[in-house]
Amino acid sequence: MLALHLHYTINKINAMIKLFTTATMALILTASCKSGLVTMTNGCYNKVAAAEDANKAGNYTAALEGFTYVLEKCNAYDAKEKAYAGKAKALNGLKQYEAAYEAAMLGNKIKQNSVPVLFEQAVAELGMNKKQAAKNTFTQLIDITKRNQNVAERAILIAKVAEINTQLGNFNDAQQYIDDAITANPNNIDFYLLKADAYNANNEFLNAYKTLQTVQKKFSNNTNIVTAKVQTVVKQYQQKYNVSTMQALGKKLSNDEKSKVCAEIVAGKKAGMKDINIDLLQLEICK
Repeated sequence: MLALHLHYTINKINAMIKLFTTATMALILTASCKSGLVTMTNGCYNKVAAAEDANKAGNYTAALEGFTYVLEKCNAYDAKEKAYAGKAKALNGLKQYEAAYEAAMLGNKIKQNSVPVLFEQAVAELGMNKKQAAKNTFTQLIDITKRNQNVAERAILIAKVAEINTQLGNFNDAQQYIDDAITANPNNIDFYLLKADAYNANNEFLNAYKTLQTVQKKFSNNTNIVTAKVQTVVKQYQQKYNVSTMQALGKKLSNDEKSKVCAEIVAGKKAGMKDINIDLLQLEICK
């Protein structure tokens, strides 16, 4: 059975997570540290930096080994906080969410309200399918980072809460958070895709289509926007006729509906759309 999938998946959000740069996290950490002079040795600093580079490169096993070494050998407060956050990130990258959560909990004991630690805690909670807990943690992060001047990164946190609300079926809350994220960073295409996905999840296909149609010109026929628009049209008819496969849908559509869908598909392909399910539907109805 071939089914049409929504754009906005956990993998999509995880790609957005990479926008959180090490430098920005360091600035947030510095601003929120406890009073007192707390520094790590040069050796520990180099180990932390090497492990952080491994995380950024997606080499999570090496990062995990590096941060484990830091936790065993380095006693400085800032070294341990970074190490627990980094260890949790590496474990999340390896999809070992329970272990990542445990690392984050230990990091919380080193420093409460640590943004890097809480962020990985929320990712781990989402990975364990504890959506309400993840929502609460991301909401806590939004509150903590109210003074974060990097509005683009703050917008990602807001969008994350919106995505979780969509999964929980809290569609009004989801749309409010999405609008807040768009206000903070109106040039992030993923936020508009998220908004359309939230509408689609609530069977508000017309609103999803209008959202994508409105921003299509703004982003110069961006392939992802156009593809989502075509998929929304198809999904609307799938819901109307209660079918999942493209073959079954093709047999249900009226001639007028086939013409409409074919026109959308042709326009989408001109904009670079690539979707095997849409290709199958095109073969079925566009003759």
